[in-house]
Amino acid sequence: MMADLAARHGQHRLAETSGRQALRYLARALAPAAISPDAWPQVRDGLRNLADFALGRTAEEEDYVALYALGVE
Repeated sequence: MMADLAARHGQHRLAETSGRQALRYLARALAPAAISPDAWPQVRDGLRNLADFALGRTAEEEDYVALYALGVE
């Protein structure tokens, strides 16, 4: 997932944008043809978790950078 990859590489804006787009898409997406309808909820939830984790990682790193810039350790 793009959001996770961007978060790992410190590209915070891309990670945030991609994570939010993924969550919006997954909120209304139907199961792709390659995934059975029974398996889709688990796959979808895994992708949502990955997007949420990327957003959390990005927020945490941005907060750390902001606090460091203010001299808070």
